[in-house]
Amino acid sequence: FGSFKEAQSMLGWVWCFNSSSGALIWKTSLNYPRGPVAVANGKVYVTLAGVQNNGKLQCLNAQTGESLWTWSEGNLQEVMAGATVANRRVYVATEGYGIITQNQTLWFPGDLHCLDAETGAFLWQANLNTSFYWSTPAIAYGNIYVGSGMGQIVNAHTYGRGVFYCINATTGQLIWKKTGLFPEKKLYFLS
Repeated sequence: FGSFKEAQSMLGWVWCFNSSSGALIWKTSLNYPRGPVAVANGKVYVTLAGVQNNGKLQCLNAQTGESLWTWSEGNLQEVMAGATVANRRVYVATEGYGIITQNQTLWFPGDLHCLDAETGAFLWQANLNTSFYWSTPAIAYGNIYVGSGMGQIVNAHTYGRGVFYCINATTGQLIWKKTGLFPEKKLYFLS
């Protein structure tokens, strides 16, 4: 990135400022950017929210703000959190979606996706049968850690409250999961 710069998504724009002087280096207009942005190896990764975006991830040149590639999940899934980059891979969790019928809402799961950070090529997808990934995936010890605000989805209905997953960052295989981490009127978090 040369001298240290910061990029921040806000109000439809991704802005890059010089962190010492605050001078604007570049800004790029995007359709519903969602933060936080991830910056690695001369690239800025921005998730795009809104059903019209169908779970998009935009990769920008960190020096110029120009678009390098765009990836889309392609279904009705949204992205509600930022992407994470590690070991030349970018990880993004998509939110599931619901369809309201006469008497009920049917839920369809979101997924965790792994892409090549250089090209945006799809590498793998972990379908964990849950919805509402509102947490940015975290990487440690060769694993991805991500939480879901709603429980498991069985036959298009949600059950339980909150699931926390540990997934192999190379293969996408589930290592373990913990359920029921978010009982009513209590908040648990990691630091």
